[in-house]
Amino acid sequence: DIDGDGDPDVVMGAQGNDKVAWWENDGTGQFDLQHVISLEADGAQSVFAIDLDGDLDLDVLSASRLDSKVAWYENLGGGEFGPQQLISTNAYSAFSVYAADLDGDLDPDVISASADDDKIAWYENLGGGNFGPQQIISNNANYAEYVTAADMDGDLDLDVLSASRLDDKIAWYPNDGSGNFGTPVNVTTQADEVHAAYVADLDGDNDLDVLSAGDGGDLVAWYRNNGAGSFGPQQVLSNTQDGARSVTAVDLDGDEDLDVLALSSFDGKLAWYENLGSGNFGPQQIITEQVGNGSFVTAADLDGDETPDPIALFTGNNRTAYFPNNGDGSFEAPIVISKQIDRPEAVFAADLDGDGFLDMLTAATFDGKLVWSRNTGNGNFAPLTTLTDQFFGATSVYAADLDLDGDPDVVGTASGSSGLSWAENLGGGSFGPVQTIDNFLSGAIDVIAADLDDDEDFDLVCAANTGDLINWYENLGGGIFGPPQLVSANVDGVNSVFAADLDGDLDLDLLSASQNDDRVAWYENLGGGSFGPQQT
Repeated sequence: DIDGDGDPDVVMGAQGNDKVAWWENDGTGQFDLQHVISLEADGAQSVFAIDLDGDLDLDVLSASRLDSKVAWYENLGGGEFGPQQLISTNAYSAFSVYAADLDGDLDPDVISASADDDKIAWYENLGGGNFGPQQIISNNANYAEYVTAADMDGDLDLDVLSASRLDDKIAWYPNDGSGNFGTPVNVTTQADEVHAAYVADLDGDNDLDVLSAGDGGDLVAWYRNNGAGSFGPQQVLSNTQDGARSVTAVDLDGDEDLDVLALSSFDGKLAWYENLGSGNFGPQQIITEQVGNGSFVTAADLDGDETPDPIALFTGNNRTAYFPNNGDGSFEAPIVISKQIDRPEAVFAADLDGDGFLDMLTAATFDGKLVWSRNTGNGNFAPLTTLTDQFFGATSVYAADLDLDGDPDVVGTASGSSGLSWAENLGGGSFGPVQTIDNFLSGAIDVIAADLDDDEDFDLVCAANTGDLINWYENLGGGIFGPPQLVSANVDGVNSVFAADLDGDLDLDLLSASQNDDRVAWYENLGGGSFGPQQT
């Protein structure tokens, strides 16, 4: 509960855009608002929420792989966060972060697992949001990807447990209660290419067993704690989750024991295994296998019906969703929390659905998406709706009523084969297919709509930095555009264009900005769609 309103929110890290963010729950399990905490976690790999500074709200921790950072972000109240505060830059390829009171002083310390230095380490909480230097628990966890803390031996202090992929090992490190750790104890060395583990009492004997997920055999397995932290052999729940990636334990069917929930990467399968009691489990029950590249699973009651809902992150389509639990082990269709877009390049605001609020258009370069988000009022935005995912190399987006039917259509440019294209607004926020205006315009970088020939419709002006061109396209009516008409071919590294009546003669002249010659220039509209030479 990041904002203190009594319902569970969702916190995520995204390695593609270095983002740590949280999504606000409206109390009914709908997640319309993304709140960015930081864009400085380079290759964000793991996040954890806990009160680090003792002010009774939940701060956020992150581990980021590409800058080897373990960092935290102070919750200033109401879900507003302060800047990134570094705990360490010495966890090489930081993969996992967790917090728990390791030294018995009643504040949470921080634990990290880092892959490139095979290191499990902890950082003492000194109070007031300050942390001590890195203290190494082990540097022999070959490609460590996971860390947590739990009382593995029943001595009432929190030990540390890690999973490391290249040695197929899950191990735990006995804590003497003051943050001093003994010789590691192997849970298993047979967790083939293990990615994740989870600690829970699976057999109801009041000690903590261990779950694992690994893709080297597609195994979801568990290991019985025989007492005092010694473990029995691997017990396989499934070897059919292709690329098993993440696992957790939660009571999904309301019978007061912990079932197993697992997610796999290669087949995108989210499945659960019913706990039948005494460490016996039923067959695999599939919740979904329609989404590829599963990477992380957890569970929480997101919709307030007192049943835990599975929450899964699918990197194949950059989507996070939860599956409402009916309480009996059956699940409703997924509700999307976040649909990410890959490298957003341009935005534009326009009332696309005619409700009087300005909606948001976005063009994304890497995944070729033109998307829009409905403004639901008070600056809140609904999840993204995709107009197209074939607009690769997107560079700009604009909205104007191109067909004169009373609603704004969408026009955009892309540096790839899409060139200059538009999509008709069909009303109510629905759009027709994307239609190409000029697919020979290499390096298209910017587009605007303006009435250049004074015939009371919107023509288009487009800049292309391949050829240093500015062209305009006459609107012939009904969404049909004429061939390109050259304004200038001498705009070295053109980046941007704009239209305004600069000379007061009641027609629209053009402006340009170009980076290679450091020039801002204008072009006089001579009437009838003709333009004068470049004037700096």
